[in-house]
Amino acid sequence: MGKNVWAKVVQRGILLRDGDEQTEALVLKNPDGTWELPGGKIEYGETARESLDREIREETGLAVTAAEPVETTVRKLKKNKKRGKFAVVYRCAFEGDAVELSDEHVGFAWRGAQAIAETNLKQVDEYRSLRRALAETNHEPRWERSGVHVSGLDGDTETLTNGTGTAGEETER
Repeated sequence: MGKNVWAKVVQRGILLRDGDEQTEALVLKNPDGTWELPGGKIEYGETARESLDREIREETGLAVTAAEPVETTVRKLKKNKKRGKFAVVYRCAFEGDAVELSDEHVGFAWRGAQAIAETNLKQVDEYRSLRRALAETNHEPRWERSGVHVSGLDGDTETLTNGTGTAGEETER
């Protein structure tokens, strides 16, 4: 049996929209030049969903209307092998059409599959999740295909495709 590792819990959201030629995902640029999905850590007293909603709203100004977990990973931190990070990546439906960056990030971009492959994403699990989400050829969320009912989403895929910006274009502060 392996050793127990204390882990910080973080969440990230995949926000997709229809671009001019392909489906695009929102990525945020860090001051160090790396990119990441919007999200962050769960604060004491929050539920997982409350945390996801808060982090995405704070970082992008967009409101999550539904979320489905698509990837979970646990990894040890490089600096402290006794501590780790438990990450959950969600595919999110959202409302809003203008990204409003927080001070945490210096830019954002809506990128398709090819551009994502060339993006310096901070975490590999985010890349795997994004690649799978972008590979889906239609916007029908898995919760609808699987027969799971999510209130407010039946027949409404518009919330999965909102957003602004040009395909692959980076926007900086």
